[in-house]
Amino acid sequence: MTMETTNILLKRVPKNIILILQEEKEPVSISYLSKKANATYCHTHICLIEFKSNEWITIKKQGRSQLCELTKEGKKIAEAVELITISGERLKL
Repeated sequence: MTMETTNILLKRVPKNIILILQEEKEPVSISYLSKKANATYCHTHICLIEFKSNEWITIKKQGRSQLCELTKEGKKIAEAVELITISGERLKL
């Protein structure tokens, strides 16, 4: 994982997106993710493109929707982000 990738994950929207994907059991649409993460569709889509290039998610087209879910590597990353988030909350960062 590069420093640039690490910086992306520490930002609010990408962090929220990956944690939402971790919580969901089924693939979810980009519009659903953007609403849950309180972000614009465009910002969410840009984050997902970055995640896909790192092979953390898969995106499948179903009709007009694109459904996203975490890969095995993505699940590991999401667990690490969750641990960092929990640690930060304990330290009141």
